[in-house]
Amino acid sequence: MYWPSSTSHANEILFQSRPQSGDRLMGSLRNPDTNPLNVRLPWFGSLAGMDISGFSRVNRITGQSYRPEFRFIAEFCNMNELKNWLDAEGYKRIVVVEDMVGTGEQFQDALPALAGVGGENPIQVLFVPLFIPPAGLKVVLDELSKPEHSHISCQPICVLPDSSIIYGESHSAESKDHSRFREVILRHGSGNFGYGSNYGTLILSYMNCPDNVPAIIHQPTDVALFPRATREE
Repeated sequence: MYWPSSTSHANEILFQSRPQSGDRLMGSLRNPDTNPLNVRLPWFGSLAGMDISGFSRVNRITGQSYRPEFRFIAEFCNMNELKNWLDAEGYKRIVVVEDMVGTGEQFQDALPALAGVGGENPIQVLFVPLFIPPAGLKVVLDELSKPEHSHISCQPICVLPDSSIIYGESHSAESKDHSRFREVILRHGSGNFGYGSNYGTLILSYMNCPDNVPAIIHQPTDVALFPRATREE
C-alpha cells in the first residue's frame, strides 16, 4: 500500500484538513464556520468510465446534476465552452476518480480535458486513481511534471505492490505462485500479461475485470474465470 506523504494540494482541492467520510466532507463544505469562503463543492467525475453515479451515492456526493467522463470530454467537447460553464457555475476545483489505472494510456487520452481548464484563472484538478501500478503512476507523474499541467495533482489511494502484479520476467522478490502463474500464462495464455505491457495486475472489482489483468483470466468470455465486458469490438 502507498499513502502519499504530501497531501497539501489535495487537501486544498477537497477543502479538508484530514480524511473524512462523505457525510462529514459535505457537511464541512456547507457549514459557514468550516467553510468561511463558501467554497463550492468540487465537480466530481470519472476518468474513463468508472461508475461515478455509484461512487457518488456511496460517498454521499450530492448536488451535482452532471457527472462527467473526462476522456469523453477530451474527445468530443469544446473546452472553451466547458471552462466558461464551470466559471459561470462557480466551480474552482475538479476531482477525477478512476477505479483502476493500468498503463496510464487512458489518463493521457483524458489529459487534454484536464489541461483545458488551466490557463488564466485555472481550475485546480485532483486525480484520484483508486488502484494504480508503479509503471502507470510514473506515466501520470511524468505528464504532470510539465509546466502546463501545474494545476493538476495526483493522489493515488493505493499504488499496487509487487505481490499484486505478475511480470513477464522473473525477479528475486516474487513468490513461487507468481512463477507458476507466469508459466501458465506463457503456455496457455499466449504470453498476454496485460493490455499494452509486459506485466499484469491481479486486482479486479465486482464491476468488471480490467484489461490490464492477464487475458487468461478474462478470455474467452464464455468460459473465463472473470469475464470482461470489453469496450472494443
